[in-house]
Amino acid sequence: MLVNAQVSSPGEDLKLWYNQPASIWEEALPLGNGKTGAMVFGGVGTERLQLNDNTLWSGAPNPGNTPGGPAILAEIRRLIFAGLYDSAANVWKKMHGPYSARYLPMADLWLRTLGSDTIASAYYRDLNLNTATATVRYTLNGVTYTRETFVSHPDKALVVRLSANKSNAINISAALSSKLKYKVAANGKEGLVLTGKAPKFVANRAYEKEQVVYDDWNGEGINFEVQLKIVAPGATVKAVGDQLHISKASMVTIYLTNATSFNGFNKSPGREGKDPHMEAGSNMQRVQNLPFEKLRQNHVADYKRLFNRVALKIENKSANAALPTNERLRAFAKSPDDFGLQTLYYQFGRYLMIASSRPGSRPTNLQGIWNDHVQPPWGSNYTTNINTEMNYWLAENTNLSECHQPLFDFIKELAVNGAVTAKVNYGINEGWTAHHNSDLWAKTSPPGGQGWNDPSAMPRWSCWPMAAGWFSTHLWEHYLFTGDVIF
Repeated sequence: MLVNAQVSSPGEDLKLWYNQPASIWEEALPLGNGKTGAMVFGGVGTERLQLNDNTLWSGAPNPGNTPGGPAILAEIRRLIFAGLYDSAANVWKKMHGPYSARYLPMADLWLRTLGSDTIASAYYRDLNLNTATATVRYTLNGVTYTRETFVSHPDKALVVRLSANKSNAINISAALSSKLKYKVAANGKEGLVLTGKAPKFVANRAYEKEQVVYDDWNGEGINFEVQLKIVAPGATVKAVGDQLHISKASMVTIYLTNATSFNGFNKSPGREGKDPHMEAGSNMQRVQNLPFEKLRQNHVADYKRLFNRVALKIENKSANAALPTNERLRAFAKSPDDFGLQTLYYQFGRYLMIASSRPGSRPTNLQGIWNDHVQPPWGSNYTTNINTEMNYWLAENTNLSECHQPLFDFIKELAVNGAVTAKVNYGINEGWTAHHNSDLWAKTSPPGGQGWNDPSAMPRWSCWPMAAGWFSTHLWEHYLFTGDVIF
């Protein structure tokens, strides 16, 4: 693909912008509403939106505690006091529960240009932090095309608007796929439905005999659904197999909703789960009847209520301010006087907090809510000996207290499971504990699995029952910043 660049205005300080599409996942631009995450690649001939749902994980509740733990603990202490540290380490492994569940990718939305080449000029893509909107714009065969995408928190949907400066110039196909077990079917002439099944087990280590294990469609594991709806006035929209083809459109609006069967940290998602079709369908029924302009207005107003609380302006005289963000970042190593880039970085952190953590959502995991791997690095889990806490260090001191709430809700769940772990593993009948990894199911037992010969399963990280204390400092910080006595 050949791409020629368009230059952005230097005054657009709170935009990450680029003069070429993303070539890898890490270059795509993140959108989110606390539940649904999207990575926008900005392709010309083929556009990919990689999608996540923050309640889509592997597995089911699995306490993983160790009956007889107090006796094992006594033996470990005896060996330590005798100076037999290697022996103590091997005995400690008897306390290991399973590794945490894995955070999973949900689906991909593919938009492909029909019957056209992919040589584009005046290419531009951005993420506007002022509006939480991603825009792609380019000229192809004399026609300028624009795509605007956002994920609405108030309306619980991802919305894409495609437009062109020439009538009847948009000819595309729309398709859904997933890296998990899935099926796709047309839903009338203008809709698609993807139904999927998450694995009941995803391995953490290569030595494990089974790496990704699925149950049947009615068995254990989270069920999920993605619904897509196309509205293209005056155009031809038809289902072709498991795709939708849109021809001779001047404007296209795509609505996407999603849901999972997750029904609580202590309930089986396969046997006691919610019906994702009901939630995804209800949200779609509502959102498809709202005009794009209204949806965008609702989204921006809701987002600005949080984002606009803090303004940061550092006088910026750097000529690098006019560069695309990737070039500007490279130039910063030699010219660290680009204070506008520091402002952008600060506000990007606040943006990510708003996009990935809202009241009622799950807390942010190792990758926020964005992940493209079935076996992601470190499971994309909650690493509670530092990373989860770090995710929330900016909540209070950047005036985003509400975004802290998902962590508090998670702490309540950990306290329930952690009281059992404290009793079973350590013989302690008051209080609660949690170790250094957790997941959607509020795991509190020591991670590490049963890989006795795995050198990475080391007590130096698995024997760490201190997450409860560290998390409790977040409760105190919230009080210090808000003065909320009732809290």
